[in-house]
Amino acid sequence: MDDILRQFLESLTAIESSHEELGDSDVRQMIGDAVMDGFVRATKNYVLPLDFGMRSSDANFVVREALRTFIHAANGQAKNQSLEDFHERLASVQNRNVQTAERRDYEDFLGHTPPECYDNLGRVPSR
Repeated sequence: MDDILRQFLESLTAIESSHEELGDSDVRQMIGDAVMDGFVRATKNYVLPLDFGMRSSDANFVVREALRTFIHAANGQAKNQSLEDFHERLASVQNRNVQTAERRDYEDFLGHTPPECYDNLGRVPSR
């Protein structure tokens, strides 16, 4: 899973080099939401949005393709490794040991999700 995550982070780094808005908090939130729904929660029949808040349709397209590639590969690897639980999948994404060549990690692009706030299905338990 580490190599798949590293490739995804490198893809986002490359996109950001020509589309600085990738670092905007709203864009980062939308990318993080897509990773959560498409991989971590493994939402059935999940469809990536067309718009991630980038400044052009071309930029939205390359972000969407990077996400599509990551989610497809990560779900395949998770199946091979029997990662079915929300917390296991979240930990595989929130792995600080996986960094880009520039020493950037998941939090630079996706933010951090506190695992203790969620049950094993990725829901916030009611109080």
